[in-house]
Amino acid sequence: MKAVIDGRGVMQSPVKTLLLAASGVLLAFATFTYASVAVPHLTEDLVEISVRPTLLRAVVQAMRLGIVTLAAITGGVAVEAVRSYRGVAVSRANLAILGGAFVILGLLVFQATHSPHALGYSLIGALLIGAMLTK
Repeated sequence: MKAVIDGRGVMQSPVKTLLLAASGVLLAFATFTYASVAVPHLTEDLVEISVRPTLLRAVVQAMRLGIVTLAAITGGVAVEAVRSYRGVAVSRANLAILGGAFVILGLLVFQATHSPHALGYSLIGALLIGAMLTK
């Protein structure tokens, strides 16, 4: 596919930019869902079964850390998508690390839960790896 000139530089590849943008949108959706549905629901369940307050605080703190981490990763992927759009080289090493981690995470969660929703993480990872491999 031919590179597109946008006035500020040459887009590396429309496909790379599309893959990065798609993975960013999926990550944003996963972050929003985790923060607005999963964490409050799990917190309510832990309160309902009378988990000790100290343990409840520790678990909720860990889940909030997960929200911040997902948001930071989403921001990093968004930056790479913008860099690709503007024709600036993206960090292939970061994409490889994140892509591999998300593929493995999705497969491990799927193995443990047998929920096809877990494969969404693997899809995000595959999109990131695809962006890394795209010239």
